[in-house]
Amino acid sequence: MGRAARIMAAMERGAIHWAGYRWGTLVESDLTALALELDQPPITRWLCSRGPTEVFPNLQNRCVGDARGESLHLIPHLGGRPLGFAALRPYVGIPGRLQTAIYLSPRGWGTGLNRRCASLLWRIGHAMLGHRVLVASIDADNGRSLAARRKLETCEPDLVFEPWFPRLAYLFELRGPPRESDPIAPAVERCFARLVEGLPIFGRQAQRMVEPAGVVPSSW
Repeated sequence: MGRAARIMAAMERGAIHWAGYRWGTLVESDLTALALELDQPPITRWLCSRGPTEVFPNLQNRCVGDARGESLHLIPHLGGRPLGFAALRPYVGIPGRLQTAIYLSPRGWGTGLNRRCASLLWRIGHAMLGHRVLVASIDADNGRSLAARRKLETCEPDLVFEPWFPRLAYLFELRGPPRESDPIAPAVERCFARLVEGLPIFGRQAQRMVEPAGVVPSSW
């Protein structure tokens, strides 16, 4: 078995139950079901705004990025079906800063899952990867995501130009957990920590290799 195959096999094993969902890493066995969940016009407009114009190859690229240590995706499952993803990767615009991204199936909208994803990403980025500040970047025309993010934060975002897309975006600086953040029991947090420590991104972060080594061609 090659190195990449060993990494993917290790990533396939970890699944954690928290907040009513089963959480796991982004693995090849999830891609088809996850693509079906996210292949909706209100989602694909943003998910596929650059690079691959279809959901499945976009997710394949993200899976490869995780295996290379360039990103981290966690997938919430309910009833055996994936509901989207919560992700971290280096933000192109600020060296050394990690960016969050959350894309959810319409089945997850209005359920509190977005808040749970944001809570988990903050805990992983802050407590497990050692970042005091994270960022969330949202296209200025993406009113739904902007409204959802504003419900979670006490700070106001800055309107910035991101020339690598190019686009105007609202940039949130995340300096603490989201409003009404869901608690994570110590035993569950240890499970998440073990999962994260086994992923390629953990080694890159430990070595401060936080530059975006291979930018996923999407709007993130």
